[in-house]
Amino acid sequence: MDQSRRKRAAVLGAVTALALLASLSVGGTPAVAAGDSASGRARAGTPDAPTARETASAKPAKAKPAKAKPAKVKTSGETRRLARNGYATHLDAEFVETTIRDHGTSGLILTVKRDPNLTPGDLTGIGFTIDLPQYVIVDSNDVDNTCTQATFTPDFGDEQLVVSGIEMASSQAQCTLGVAVTSGRSGTYTINDAAVTDTNGDIGAEITSDDLIVTPAPPRLTAYFDDDDIKVGETTDLTFRLYRSDENPGTVTSGIAWRLTLPAGLVVAATGNNTCGGTATGTVGSRIFTVTGGLLGAGDGSCEATVEVRATAGGRFELQSGTVTGLKKIETAFGACIGSVPDDAPDDAPGADATCVPTVDVEKLTQTVTFAQPVPRKVGDSTLTATASSGLPAGFTSSTSDVCTVVGNTLRVKTEGVCKVTAVQNGNGVYTSAHSEQRTIEILPRPPAPPTVDGVPGQSSITVSWTAPAETDAIVDYVASARSGDIVSSCTSATLTCVLGAVAGRPYTMMVVSRGPNGVSTVTTSTGTVTASAPIVPQAPPETDLDLTTTDGRITEAEPGQEITFVGTGFAPFSTVVITIYSKPTILGTAITDANGDFRKLVTVPSDLAAGAHTAVAQGVAPDGSPRAMALDITVSVDGLPVTGPGVATLLLMGAGAVVAGAGLMLAGRPRRRLAR
Repeated sequence: MDQSRRKRAAVLGAVTALALLASLSVGGTPAVAAGDSASGRARAGTPDAPTARETASAKPAKAKPAKAKPAKVKTSGETRRLARNGYATHLDAEFVETTIRDHGTSGLILTVKRDPNLTPGDLTGIGFTIDLPQYVIVDSNDVDNTCTQATFTPDFGDEQLVVSGIEMASSQAQCTLGVAVTSGRSGTYTINDAAVTDTNGDIGAEITSDDLIVTPAPPRLTAYFDDDDIKVGETTDLTFRLYRSDENPGTVTSGIAWRLTLPAGLVVAATGNNTCGGTATGTVGSRIFTVTGGLLGAGDGSCEATVEVRATAGGRFELQSGTVTGLKKIETAFGACIGSVPDDAPDDAPGADATCVPTVDVEKLTQTVTFAQPVPRKVGDSTLTATASSGLPAGFTSSTSDVCTVVGNTLRVKTEGVCKVTAVQNGNGVYTSAHSEQRTIEILPRPPAPPTVDGVPGQSSITVSWTAPAETDAIVDYVASARSGDIVSSCTSATLTCVLGAVAGRPYTMMVVSRGPNGVSTVTTSTGTVTASAPIVPQAPPETDLDLTTTDGRITEAEPGQEITFVGTGFAPFSTVVITIYSKPTILGTAITDANGDFRKLVTVPSDLAAGAHTAVAQGVAPDGSPRAMALDITVSVDGLPVTGPGVATLLLMGAGAVVAGAGLMLAGRPRRRLAR
């Protein structure tokens, strides 16, 4: 007999005895010391300790107090009968727990009572034999015995109880023997006088008929994975088994149902064999498998329903208690989890070795990273390429961040030196992390930087010049720039100088780098700053054939106080342009060109500007630093009437000869235009 049964029997035997001791305290003289009797009374109302089978049940039998039968008040007729039969003691028997589930345990208490109506005296050699009801057996060889010198040694599975050698002192009213009994078959089992098949000594049967009701326990649902060690993408069968513990061949359980929700990472691949009747349903690719309307018929001890599951991710997956829900007419083994089998299942039964929590270990797929040796790189940004056999994107890390860093798949080389980059793929739920691949990338030497850089200010421009380094073989050209706050002008030159546009009145710092096949040199910065001046406004309009325009096109007329937005192009980027209106030069405003050398400037025609012909001029520098002017002729009107020259009456007074002279004066009064650079 295994250790679990011994432990169960010991506990139940103790409870049975204590319950009996409580009953003895109701009437008659206690057969134990006061302390033991009090202990028995205190524990008599506790439920039997659960057996392994009861632990497997979803609802343990309700604990109820041991029944303490009141002492019978015997009539004079009963006294005469006992005296006539001549027995000094009588035997009674009762079940502590009158209702149990199949394979549950109840205590059977046997009481030997002295007849108080007979002359007291010491009694010896009392014994008896009781045949247990059919299908009821001893559940433990551990007993509780308060009868002096009694021999009582039942074994697990015995169907008969044999007691001998009881001695009772004249002062002893009764003694008890307790044993745990069980039945694996549902039904009602009665114990009465007919169970006594033999007696020894001065004892007679006086058993008040008592019933033990054994109810069928619901079938137990268990589960196990056929192959509990697979890889991602592979399948394994998950088999559910229903075991009936009730050995009554006539028991039928219908309307069986349960619902399985697979852990994330497992999905239904196909439904398999189903001997549990009803309908087994599992949609491929889902995590749900259900059985409804199942039947465990008469004589059927078990049935199976199988679902094939596929692993979509790696890891350990367990079917915990919440995995199976919607139980109808069944219970999960041990009530808290599934996957164990009943104690009485054959050792070679499928799933007999399953643990309490069915578990499958899914091994992730392996992957590799391919990272070809990168070609030498120059200072600056370039792209890295690596692939993973899984198809997952490879990542990169740099272990030499002072020389190079990686953002995404962009390698950023900051300076010459040793650049070490590692390609990685950390895996996911399907793939393990790949073995990383490190590469050392050669960084090409940058071209040497110019030793010095300086600048000479001009009108809206700065002429930047620099010196060449000692070695120029690795240099293709230079990039010079001038910075003032957030304004930066730059130029590219194969020589040692270039001109940059500049905003007048702002200090600029000059910088220059060398460029070559291996990248860009370090930056050489000027030691001081340079400030450009504004264009000088001449007293007369400069000669130019470049047309200034407005946002309304090339207008020809304007009125005092009118707002005009001038538009100019072709100047040095980020340079100052002065807008002036002639005859008498009046500055209307200044503009700063954009990166393309263009500008738009809103100005207001002076309210005191004399009526007549005028010229608006935008003056600055071209990208090469040469003067650049754009002009627009405008006639300023008075009260809406244009004035184009001398009064009409004066012209009418002139002779025919004066017409030619007047024409010559008019031509002399208009500025001559030439192409401005």
